[in-house]
Amino acid sequence: MNILSAVPPADLIARGREMAFEARRADPAADSISTPRAAIIDAWTRRLRVSVDGAWTKRLVPNVEAWCNRRHGELEFHMTQVMSGHGCFGTYLQRIRKEATSSCHHCVCLVDDAAHTLLECPAWDAERAAMNATIKAQLRADNFSESSWAARSAGKPWLSFVGAS
Repeated sequence: MNILSAVPPADLIARGREMAFEARRADPAADSISTPRAAIIDAWTRRLRVSVDGAWTKRLVPNVEAWCNRRHGELEFHMTQVMSGHGCFGTYLQRIRKEATSSCHHCVCLVDDAAHTLLECPAWDAERAAMNATIKAQLRADNFSESSWAARSAGKPWLSFVGAS
């Protein structure tokens, strides 16, 4: 799943180039026919919709086109871990056999994943409150992408919350 990098899968890029080539072959007099990006994004969106992989990331990035066309918010190490769920979360650490259980190290929750850390774990209440104050809203999965960019531009709340997790 390449959604975080906003780079469509190679087979869709290849199909887009094939479509552009076919269009140029059909009308050689046309000035220039660009790669049909909208068709690539549409095919990618349909593929992601039926995929069982990346459920957490798909919750955070519900609109592929908007995500790929954003003009702000470059990803860095901690943001990538949170958005992919591949960080210091019990479920991920258990899956890669670094932990025996998926439980949270900070509370009694038996399932520690990115959603638990970001949205529920009482150990991060102060950091979550700082984020909520910065974004002037309750942090949720469906507003995380935009909220996190707002908090990052404000500085400390983003770093203390996600950098600490």
